[in-house]
Amino acid sequence: MVSISEVFDSSPLTGFRKLRMQSQSTIDDILKQVEECWENGQPPNLRSLLLLLPKETPAKEYAEVAIIDLQNRWKSGQQPLGTAEYLTLIPQQLPPAVAAMILCQEFDSRNRFGDCPTRAELCSQYRDLQADFLRIVERETRDTAEWPWIIVQAADSEVKVALDRPIRAGRQSDAGQRPWSLIAGDFEHQLVLCEMSNNKLSRQQLALQLVKPDTVRVRNCSRNRAIGIRGKLPLDAGQEADFRLDRQINIHLFDSHYLQILKHSVSHSR
Repeated sequence: MVSISEVFDSSPLTGFRKLRMQSQSTIDDILKQVEECWENGQPPNLRSLLLLLPKETPAKEYAEVAIIDLQNRWKSGQQPLGTAEYLTLIPQQLPPAVAAMILCQEFDSRNRFGDCPTRAELCSQYRDLQADFLRIVERETRDTAEWPWIIVQAADSEVKVALDRPIRAGRQSDAGQRPWSLIAGDFEHQLVLCEMSNNKLSRQQLALQLVKPDTVRVRNCSRNRAIGIRGKLPLDAGQEADFRLDRQINIHLFDSHYLQILKHSVSHSR
């Protein structure tokens, strides 16, 4: 029978000086080794390290190791691992609420450094984690991720929302909606830009989505109304375009009303 120490010795940490360890280690030992591996520019051998933890190790501590590794992989540009892969490396089955913590960090890191998946896309992939993920991600990414801001100014009000999920925008579509307001949803937000009687905008005029950490996709959902964008070519009905956030984007709605998209700034806090 192969001992844990033999498994560790047979799975070297590439480029990293191995430390002599007891057959079982504390969570602090493992976290230190993971951090030291990344400080030396080498991904750790997580499977071997996690096997060094006692069987009674709390699920949250396994998740903590996975999260530290996940963050470093995305920051360093190394080959990332997804939540499903971490769950196969961890030698115990994690409760959904704990596994969702890893998924939440994957969402945050990919929106900071990668391909910007939406909440809906991750929930479709991890249906069993959806409820816990949506609950946790709302709290955990509120103050950590630097989302772009969407700002709409009306005559007597201002609507401001972070682009942390896709946003649809258009005129009021039923009497229960309040013009110049935000209708929040788990997977997307809706901006009500003007009264139902205002025919200068369509009910579904715009769709906005972060597609890269520095790029927003704007789609004109209208069938017959073009949208003007300051300093850019107009966006005709049915067209979409990607805009880098190196400068503020000003979309002309009607009259003197604009929808602004700007990169996160400390001066625009929630």
